[in-house]
Amino acid sequence: PEDPLYKEFRKKFRVPIDLFHTIVARARLAAGPDTWPDDTRGSKPGPKPVPLSLKILCVLRVLALGVPFDTCREWGVAPNTANSFFNVFVPWFVEHIYPEEVRIPRTVEEMVKHMEVFSKCGFVGCILSHDGVHLAWDRAPVLTYHDHRGKEGYPTVAYNVCVSHALEIFSVTQGFPGSTNDKTMVRYDPFINALVDNPLFKDFEYDLRYRCPKTNNLLTRKEKGVYAINDGGYHRWP
Repeated sequence: PEDPLYKEFRKKFRVPIDLFHTIVARARLAAGPDTWPDDTRGSKPGPKPVPLSLKILCVLRVLALGVPFDTCREWGVAPNTANSFFNVFVPWFVEHIYPEEVRIPRTVEEMVKHMEVFSKCGFVGCILSHDGVHLAWDRAPVLTYHDHRGKEGYPTVAYNVCVSHALEIFSVTQGFPGSTNDKTMVRYDPFINALVDNPLFKDFEYDLRYRCPKTNNLLTRKEKGVYAINDGGYHRWP
């Protein structure tokens, strides 16, 4: 949505508001003794519990900006409450939500949807762009400092990330020391390897238009295999 409030929400918490509501609904269904308590006390005595949606917002804010749990006091959530919830919510999120939201296309229809955007930008046959992403590690142990200190000049943890043109994330590798170059990380990216090995991607055919150098006429030829765009720091794979 173009509403400024939607944009502000995504800027603060790094997720669309519709996805946030989905996460809250799924989290309410998962409430129990092994996860977190239900936040609907009804007529039970005692203080009113912190709303589950508010605790999830605290987690998203901490993850988005790397801020301490003390900042959750702004929403009336005690740091200890936010910290405890963070430690049970994040593993649940990784197990149940992450695989549904971060995945490679599974059908031709999904492929074409993402390829159409790149085609309009002049990259016919492209399905994704990718690059190395570095997250600062301010408290890196001294013994690992030099392994994690790369071109940024300070310790980082690096990932190779594949995205659509709409910034929908397809895949993220494991974390690497910040001194690891992109050519190494990309070999562990499941989507990049799928472009080479998975018939859904490597055998997909599309029409590519080009101008004949002799007659200056527009011609069409068949191409096979989708591709990714990236900067010059990667391998030139067939």
